[in-house]
Amino acid sequence: MFTVDFRFEENQTTIEFPCNEEYLSSKFDELGVKDKLKTSQYVIGTNYAALKWLVTDFADVDELNFLAKCLDSFDKNELNIFEAVCEARAPHSLTEIINVTYNIHNYTLVQDMSSMECIGRTHFKAVHIGWNPGEMENVNLAKIGRELMNSGKGKITEKGMLFEHEGAKFINEYDGNNFPEYLYDQCRIFVELKKEDRKEYLYLPTHELTIKKALKRLGATNTDECSIKLEDKETDNLWFERIQDITASENLYAANNVLCAVERAEKNNELDKLEAVIDFAVNASDKMKENAEEKM
Repeated sequence: MFTVDFRFEENQTTIEFPCNEEYLSSKFDELGVKDKLKTSQYVIGTNYAALKWLVTDFADVDELNFLAKCLDSFDKNELNIFEAVCEARAPHSLTEIINVTYNIHNYTLVQDMSSMECIGRTHFKAVHIGWNPGEMENVNLAKIGRELMNSGKGKITEKGMLFEHEGAKFINEYDGNNFPEYLYDQCRIFVELKKEDRKEYLYLPTHELTIKKALKRLGATNTDECSIKLEDKETDNLWFERIQDITASENLYAANNVLCAVERAEKNNELDKLEAVIDFAVNASDKMKENAEEKM
């Protein structure tokens, strides 16, 4: 989607976003950053015009990655609107620019000005989300186009003429600390971590560092300080019950490790062996608990 160049002391590296945690960790190794929870790093360049203002400033790599994932899901028109809004609003924080991605439905971007009817059609489609072809049969599109162009509210951008919809309210989905729920990659189990009134979301299996980062954003040192809600996405009921049990009896890290092992076993056609090992471990653990209770 885009690249950002970073410098730490005498070291430099270029990171391609979006990326996974393992790749990001390797890039921190190139920079010589030992504490990988220090996600804010110094920017020396980027190939993306919407982020040029970041150069010679610090930027959070996880915020950049979340932004890139949002943009990667856009079609060409949505991306054009995003870039036009960024040019018009000139956001100077990653919090604001991430929130722009949640507000592109509030804008009409006119690129084809060949006729008022064409402009009106573009505006009608942008305002009426989920429209169907029959809705435009009795609409005077040329009139809509003229009214829009005569409103004096358009802003000229490199992507075209940008109009904010009347009565639109800017949605601040991202608070600058805890990322909203956003399923980018496929996952087996969706996790909601909650501490007080703050939430973080995990998509298992994942890199251990991802869990640590989520806890840090929550202001927690371990998962015991959080309430944990699991949701089955694609595993069978048996595996989901096992993961629930492991999360409750051990911790989320252990449950994540099991899911990582499941993926590896599936790739190597060794899932039956893994299931047997886990069943043995669970039964042994249960027996140890029973013996301990009897002694008490």
